Amino acid sequence: RRKLQELMEESQGYNKELAYTNLRGTTTLLKPLSHPDNREPSPPAVPSSSESASSSGGGVGSGAAAASISIQANGRLHDLNISNCSDAHMYLLQPFEHATISACTDCTIVVGAVAGLLHIVDCERTTITTAARRVLVSNCFDVLHCVFTPSPPLLVGDNRSCQFAPYNTYYDGLREDLLATGLAAALLNSDGSAYGGADLPQPALQCSSNKWK
Repeated sequence: RRKLQELMEESQGYNKELAYTNLRGTTTLLKPLSHPDNREPSPPAVPSSSESASSSGGGVGSGAAAASISIQANGRLHDLNISNCSDAHMYLLQPFEHATISACTDCTIVVGAVAGLLHIVDCERTTITTAARRVLVSNCFDVLHCVFTPSPPLLVGDNRSCQFAPYNTYYDGLREDLLATGLAAALLNSDGSAYGGADLPQPALQCSSNKWK
């Protein structure tokens, strides 16, 4: 039944995983879904089980191939996989279902929001900033985790010199990403109006307490 479901998803153009692998000395930007560039219609994506981006040279990658596919038309989120990157700066400012960051060295990685599990494994001298429902750290060395999470992080294996700090960034679209991943809820009155007054530009958000430590 699971295989049949996967085939149906592929036939409908659902790309389950967005992957960034073997990046060296690059800066990659995945623009927020609220960015004007992502509001324009894009050509149909070729059905695939994975979307990947890789580079071996310096420069800036805009993530154009993946700029507006983090959320499908059916509302489902992609998984994110970042692996085997070094001396790279990655700003992936969109929501994801699950995320795995593995074997990255000397990187700065910002991930918008993760609805489920963020797994960080075999990383060294890397800074990771994200909001995630659950955080699992395995066999890492000298990694700084700046996170918002409603569940205490879980460390397994051989972790050394790792640090945790509160979430410390903001970008246009963060509000929408927190709502899309269920990490925040909009406060509304019973009649659907914004809690706190109709003069508010947007309803206030309610989040769980941050249990980063």
